[in-house]
Amino acid sequence: MLWLTSLWGGFSPSLIGWLVGLAAIAVEVPLERRWRRWREAWRQRRHEAARAKAAARRQAELEGEQREAGVAVLNPAKPPADADSVVINLCSAKQRLLDVRRPDLAIQADRLYTRYVRALDSLGSTFDAKELTYDRARGMIAEVSSTAIDNLGAMASLASGIGGIDLAYVERRLAGEGGIWRVRNVRPYSDA
Repeated sequence: MLWLTSLWGGFSPSLIGWLVGLAAIAVEVPLERRWRRWREAWRQRRHEAARAKAAARRQAELEGEQREAGVAVLNPAKPPADADSVVINLCSAKQRLLDVRRPDLAIQADRLYTRYVRALDSLGSTFDAKELTYDRARGMIAEVSSTAIDNLGAMASLASGIGGIDLAYVERRLAGEGGIWRVRNVRPYSDA
């Protein structure tokens, strides 16, 4: 680059050509750095997009295999790839149950999710998606599932309300009212 720009007036080097060459280098080097950084960032973005697409495809395949095996476990932090509004509401209901430390009730959300997906799969294999019957049946399945999700939400509300009760205080009060009421073998839910 320096040699080509020094040939300003012909094939003999000149001071003006040499100075213009230095100025061209001062401009060209930062431009080339920017171009290389942009090209590397573009390549990185393409690579990340391809990796995310492959991860989503693997996740969808894994969820499909789990559904077929009957072991569909719903992760509230990361809903399935093809999640609709019912599944998203189911994820939030399961998260509320887990927040109040009731994983025994949160299993109900997994069961409901498995049944919901199986019902939709059965519906899709029986009817064409363009039929009116398909839309009506899908609407009924979504309505029944929404009612069950509301029940799970009510369970979470009850569990959070019960969580603040002091069992020792209740036992003292019941024992003080004549001693016939005795709370036995009742332990509050623990993490163990």
